[in-house]
Amino acid sequence: MGTQIHLSDTGAPLRWPRECAQCGAKDERLVGVPVGIAREKTHLKDLALQRLVFESATLTYPVCERHAGGVRLASWLTRKSPLPALLRGVAWVFGPLALLTGAMAVGLGVLRLLGRVPAPAGVSPDLPLFFVAWSVLAAALLIGVLWARRHVPLRLVRFKDDGLTLRFSSAAYARRFVRANPDVARSAESDCLDRTRNVSRC
Repeated sequence: MGTQIHLSDTGAPLRWPRECAQCGAKDERLVGVPVGIAREKTHLKDLALQRLVFESATLTYPVCERHAGGVRLASWLTRKSPLPALLRGVAWVFGPLALLTGAMAVGLGVLRLLGRVPAPAGVSPDLPLFFVAWSVLAAALLIGVLWARRHVPLRLVRFKDDGLTLRFSSAAYARRFVRANPDVARSAESDCLDRTRNVSRC
């Protein structure tokens, strides 16, 4: 699940621990990897003009050069903004179907090679090329999304007027981040407790 941290001031300069957010390496050269989030800010006048308006926020966190490429891709695939969200939707809807169809096609092909299932008369055993290409793409996209969710060290999960909510995969890195930014960062889990009623609000 990860550790959630709330930033109360998105415009304040942040101090990041001088280590790779992915592996914790301190003795390697660090590069910045952007992570972003978008939220819809469409008003009635925008709807009248048939347009959608989005507001975005972006942070840049340090990663060692060895992990920078993979983390950059994982950060983009898990980003909460229109295009990555659309791709994730396609992956979750069509990816499992593509994997199931591919497994069935391979199994049927093996059975036909063994002579267990005869090919229907007058019907080509070959699948349409566009169907094969779409299935491969959907399956690869699903695998990519699952990989990204496991390998991204930081995600922006909520964007509201009172600030941003970050989710760190490493609890230790999250604690060091909060200690480095005591004025603007706090544990989001602590905000879930209603102190007057002693009940959870999350």
